[in-house]
Amino acid sequence: MSGRKKKKAPYKIEVGPFTFTVQETADLPIENAVGVLDPLAHAIYVRPDLSAELAAVTKLHEYIHAVEASFGLEGLSEQTVDTLAAGLTQILLGRGFDPRDF
Repeated sequence: MSGRKKKKAPYKIEVGPFTFTVQETADLPIENAVGVLDPLAHAIYVRPDLSAELAAVTKLHEYIHAVEASFGLEGLSEQTVDTLAAGLTQILLGRGFDPRDF
């Protein structure tokens, strides 16, 4: 058995009136990014080589961007989104949520 992490199958999340596909891919459109929201394609892309904890905070970060786009909240700074994602990750992990389920 190799030490490579198994890539998760794409899944869907509902945000307001939209359905977003969440997918792991190494081919992100932004250099050095670990996650990206494509609001026009209703898709969230996350690198597959992240630790469970980093993947969790990255997904929450992109989920917040999805909420921002879906409910017309455009204008949140990256610092605000980072802070919200880190705080929510801490709360959920502290409550016993498995970061692989984010």
